[in-house]
Amino acid sequence: MSVQELTAEQMAELRWQLNSRPVRALGTIARGEPLPPLPRCPGCGAVAERVDERLEDPQFGVYETALLARWLPCGHRFRGIVDPFAESVRPGGRWRP
Repeated sequence: MSVQELTAEQMAELRWQLNSRPVRALGTIARGEPLPPLPRCPGCGAVAERVDERLEDPQFGVYETALLARWLPCGHRFRGIVDPFAESVRPGGRWRP
């Protein structure tokens, strides 16, 4: 399966959803509610059971940082350029493309 590119807006929304989920989860657990859902797959809209993410390996002469993300169980993979001035990126999963 090929890797699809995410726009800057999609990347910002994805990072916000993934980074804010643990904080939102604390409130729901305290109230006895289910955990907030993971973001749906941008490619097919499938409900995610897991989202693996990692930073792309550096390449000589390429001056950008990219985050690779894979949705499971659908298996769609995405790549998005990370804004170096945004909050830190958490590398997450350990999968290899």
